[in-house]
Amino acid sequence: LAEHLTVSSELVPYQEIDVYAKVAGYVKDITVDYGSHVHKGQVMATLEVPELAAQLQQDEAAIKARNNEVTRAQNEVARAKAQSNVLHLQYTRLADVSKTKKGLVAQQEVDDVQSKDLAAQSNLDATQGSLEAAKSEMAVAQAKLVHDQALFDYSKIVAPFDGVVTQRFANEGALMQAGTTSV
Repeated sequence: LAEHLTVSSELVPYQEIDVYAKVAGYVKDITVDYGSHVHKGQVMATLEVPELAAQLQQDEAAIKARNNEVTRAQNEVARAKAQSNVLHLQYTRLADVSKTKKGLVAQQEVDDVQSKDLAAQSNLDATQGSLEAAKSEMAVAQAKLVHDQALFDYSKIVAPFDGVVTQRFANEGALMQAGTTSV
């Protein structure tokens, strides 16, 4: 004794998506084909984006240049600080002598050293401002590198979840437009 039940149905995937390139570039390598089983995070294709590679090199060179600027500014601050300290000591000594022994040091000489002390302090403040500006430029260059590196990382097209490749719309050497062509 047996019972059979025949039911018509449609088999549909639990999740189905088209995978797009986020940046434009030439397809350098495709590691999957129809029917390939992929795992989440697996690289399915790699794009060649020479413009972004050149931009990364330019960003790294800019960071080196900014680093040199920061070092130079730090050295300028140290030099200005030393000069300011010497002139401030000169002024305080002359001012003390002028107060304790009136007439021994001419007031014009005290005033000249005081103006040099104030100028040196002003120069120190300016060099410290230059150092802060150089550090800010360094931070901007580093942020640009991080941004461009993130874009360059999109040249690897990865599987968003475990599954099976059912279609492929690109071949090696083809130009992929950003966000318009599936792999």
